[in-house]
Formats: sequence, C-alpha cells, structure tokens
Amino acid sequence: MRIRLALRKDMNNPLKPEWANGRLHMEDVSAKPSSLHQARAVARVFIPEEARYAVFREGQLKDDVRVTAKIAAIQAAKNTHDLIPLHPKGELNYVEIDFNVLDGRVLIEAAVKAVTRQSLAMEALTAVNVAALTIVDFCREFKGVAIQESRILFPENRDTDIKITTHVMVGVLVISERILAGLGDDNAGRLLQEGFRSHGFTVNHYSVIANDPDKLAEKVQAWLEQDVELIITLGGNGVGRKDITINTLEPFFDFRLEGVEQSLLNRAQIVYDGFVTQRIAVGKIGKSFIVSLPLDEPLAREALALLAPNINALFEI
Repeated sequence: MRIRLALRKDMNNPLKPEWANGRLHMEDVSAKPSSLHQARAVARVFIPEEARYAVFREGQLKDDVRVTAKIAAIQAAKNTHDLIPLHPKGELNYVEIDFNVLDGRVLIEAAVKAVTRQSLAMEALTAVNVAALTIVDFCREFKGVAIQESRILFPENRDTDIKITTHVMVGVLVISERILAGLGDDNAGRLLQEGFRSHGFTVNHYSVIANDPDKLAEKVQAWLEQDVELIITLGGNGVGRKDITINTLEPFFDFRLEGVEQSLLNRAQIVYDGFVTQRIAVGKIGKSFIVSLPLDEPLAREALALLAPNINALFEI
C-alpha cells in the first residue's frame, strides 16, 4: 500500500526535494518475510522539587500516575500508525513499560516485541514519549517540568538488507516451452537475476529450456560442473502433466532442506491466499543447492525476499 501526494508544480513546497515531486509514500514492506522484531526506547522526565509531591510518594511514582502513564504508553504503542502518517500499521505481541526514579528524574523504558515485517523502533519511541507526556500532565502547573531525553536504545533484530560476505554464483533456469517459443516474457526469471545481483551475488548463468527431463538433467549437470552454487529452477506448478522439474531433480538430491521449503511455502500462502497447490523443493547436490519453484512472478518476488538475505548462511556452515 502506498500513499502518494499529488503536489502542484508551482507551489512553494518546503518538503525535501525527493518529496516535492510527489514521491512521498509509505515504505513498502510487503516483500519482507515476517520475523521476530524487538525494540527498546528510553525517556527521562525532570520533576522540580516543588512539583514532586504531586507525582512521587516515598521516592517512587504514585500508583495512579504510574498506572495511567503505563496504560497510555501501551495504548500509544499499539496505535503508532495513527500518530505517524506514513508508518505502516502493525500488530504488537508484547509491550512492557518500566519506571525508575532517581534524583527527581523519572526514567521511562519501553520494550516491544512482535512477529512482523517491519521495525518496531517507532512503537517503542512512541510509548516512552506518551508515558512522559502523561507524567508531565500530572504536574503541568509547575514550572521547570521537562522531558529531557527521548531516544531508541537499540533497534531490534538483525539487518535483513545486508550484503553477502562470500562470493556465491547463482544460476536461474527456466523450464517453459511457451517462453522458449517467444510466446511469453520471462518476468520471474528476470526478477530473480536482477534481485540477486542487487544483493551482491554473481548471476552469470541463465537459460530457458523445454519441458524435457533429459535436457533439464543435462543443463543442471553442466552448471554443477561449472561450480554454480545456487541453482534456481522455475517451471510450471509441480503438479501438471508437463511439470517434470521436481520429479527429475529430486532423485539426485543428497538431502532436502525441509526448513527452507517450509519457509517458501509460508510465503506461497501469502501469494495464493492461503491455499497452496504448487510444489516446492529445495535440496543439495554436492556443494550446490537447488531451489525448484513454480514459474510465477509474485512467488519469485517472495522467494527473492526470503532467500537473498538468508541463503548465504548455508555456504558459511
């Protein structure tokens, strides 16, 4: 989903240059796989001496202040998308708010978790800021009450956009008589080539062949001998009469990688609205890995988002 602004060319627009031409939009996270994200943030509120009786009791926050600020923070974290216009809507699985008082300062710390496609840093930051504002509201009539700090402690999980660290050679093999005859465009194969190159892989092997088991085995064998370490095949859906890819290659697998297959099937459920009839196979032959996918551009995009940042781990074992 994107939000676009149609801006008049003759207006004096104060936005950044890249925004002023109408390119302001939400970040598209739809291609990222869901994973566990975590984030923490902290804020500090200074309470002057004359105002401390309003919010402190025996050196700690009063119960009503603490409970109100905590509920406000949790509610704000869950509704961050309503407060920040271009922030994607997400579902939090866990929010915790802690308060500590030292020398008239209230330290507020938020921790958030969710299985999601996006960073949670803004949710954590929103939580501590709303908690701080709630505390300020309890003693707003006093001068000197101030929010002194508000920052992210650490932005959650690993970076899924990292470049690979080893030289991995990739080959994309399309099995389609229709594309071979020039009756269709190989959008899925082109997408995978460009996508893997953008992540730092070497993609020097690409071919389109007919639905012929012998030609398929011959081509894969040739690429294995040329040390192509990741071979991705695209063809049919794995269940049709002419879909020979998986049945041809599977007997040559040293073993299958069921975990990777399941991850790809989870992505396929998103593409196909939960009902998946297509077959997917991932296995190892010698030093190379084979990924057999249906010939489908949306699924190829999902597979790229999953494999490109993660497949390198297989070659570092």
